[in-house]
Amino acid sequence: MDDILLARRVLARLHPGIREPDEDLRSAFEYNYSEDSCDFKIDEIVSMLARVQGENDEYNWHWVVSLRDGRLGYVSAGCDYTGWD
Repeated sequence: MDDILLARRVLARLHPGIREPDEDLRSAFEYNYSEDSCDFKIDEIVSMLARVQGENDEYNWHWVVSLRDGRLGYVSAGCDYTGWD
């Protein structure tokens, strides 16, 4: 896939300005992240700044989040038809 096509797909799936963590983000943390694999916890997230909607067995979900201490965080996770990986 060339870069322009990939950029168009990402931009088409971008959902800016979302406020609180959604169910997908909560599930991604529950099944994909541990204290050893991430610099922050789900309860440190104040808001989602942007989200790229994934697709089961195809594309990962991506989130840019604002944390309580002022940092920004990035989360990426995949999900297939049996659940979050």
